[in-house]
Amino acid sequence: VELFNNFESSHAKLNKLSENIVWGLRSNFYDIPLDCPQRDERLGWTGDANVFVTPSMYMADVYGFWSAWLESVREDQTDDGMIPLYIPFVKWINWASSGWGDAATIIPWELYVVTGDKTILADNYDMMNGWINYHTSQAKNHISNMKTFGDWLQPYPDESRLKDGEGGNRGDTDYSLISTAFYARSVELTIKAAEVLGKTDDVKSLTALHNKIVSAYRAHFFDDNLLPKKGLATQTSYLLGLEFGLFKPEEKTLALEKLIELLKKADNHLRTGFLGTPLLISVLQAADRSDIIYDLLFKETYPSWFYSINNGATTTWERWNSYSLEDGFNPRGMNSLNHYAYGTVSRWFYEGILGITPAEAGFKRIHIEPQFGDKLTQASGNYRTPQGEVSVDWQISSNKLMMTVIVPKNTTADVVLPKLQDNTLSMNGKAQASKQVTNLTPGKYTFEGTLNL
Repeated sequence: VELFNNFESSHAKLNKLSENIVWGLRSNFYDIPLDCPQRDERLGWTGDANVFVTPSMYMADVYGFWSAWLESVREDQTDDGMIPLYIPFVKWINWASSGWGDAATIIPWELYVVTGDKTILADNYDMMNGWINYHTSQAKNHISNMKTFGDWLQPYPDESRLKDGEGGNRGDTDYSLISTAFYARSVELTIKAAEVLGKTDDVKSLTALHNKIVSAYRAHFFDDNLLPKKGLATQTSYLLGLEFGLFKPEEKTLALEKLIELLKKADNHLRTGFLGTPLLISVLQAADRSDIIYDLLFKETYPSWFYSINNGATTTWERWNSYSLEDGFNPRGMNSLNHYAYGTVSRWFYEGILGITPAEAGFKRIHIEPQFGDKLTQASGNYRTPQGEVSVDWQISSNKLMMTVIVPKNTTADVVLPKLQDNTLSMNGKAQASKQVTNLTPGKYTFEGTLNL
């Protein structure tokens, strides 16, 4: 696997975290995406793969790797559409889990968005539909009862609820809520794939199904004040609804308030496991709250990414507290010091800190909107799109921004600069009327301006 080594910043611990995540990738991508390389497991767990697929594409040349593994996923799908927990499948744990088996829909779609290659959707479309059929078989009145590992290894599980036989490993978010949310998500992604592939009849029938699931989800799991009817109010219970579009449009503001309330209650620490953690970043950025993401990312105390750095980590851990200098190794079973799942945060290094996202599948059009914060004075990096390399390099000194952007061939780019003071932007030395510059053709651009940090 060719690694890109393509992100660095002014913060030593952030750079160390980035390096650790890359080492996790290097030591787990062997023919299949392993969950860990060091214990007698070393299996292609689907849940871990779901959250790491896109960041891995930004950090390494792994499209062929993922495409080949998806062929194995298709081969191991059972006649009723079930996707095993790990691929290739060997008899050990014989049930399917929501949030894990949804690799059947999530990974093909994520790969299409990054590459623009419709083949990945065409190859996997039947598998996506098969998985939806299996989801449907596990649901009653559009509410899923599929088994799930839940929000795996969520920190601080509620002591009074440790009855799952896993010692609280599955977290506090209601399992049925998780499964129904992923049911809706898988249907939504299959609709998107059907649209790309021109399967209009499927779009129609799947959209009708999706609408029913969303209505059932909202009515079944939340009261009028958006408090959960089942299980505890958790960060993940709001993240799923916000990210997957399961709340009514007019309820989004309230759902976000509930999420931020829970974050404040935790002193702006995350309380998310394998399923909630990647959504935390995307939901907050979509809500224009990258200030909270910076706060979460730069936390030094448990649970946080820098906590592992402060305790000597050289890869990413399975648990938020796998080891500490003070207490040594976490005595719980399943305590890997090299699991890439929480490395999902590296996606934000590219899409958030540098602000590079595909405005069209395959980066045929690029959106660049760096998220500036007072914790970084500099960041730079690049990504090799199918069209060529896009790069962003910014530095801030006394609130003055200097930024260089390279737009690759055969693309156009839009640049948006949040937190910029009005009428201070110049591009290549020429004053610009707004904070936004659209339809940039290939080439190198230098931006200067004054930020409100």
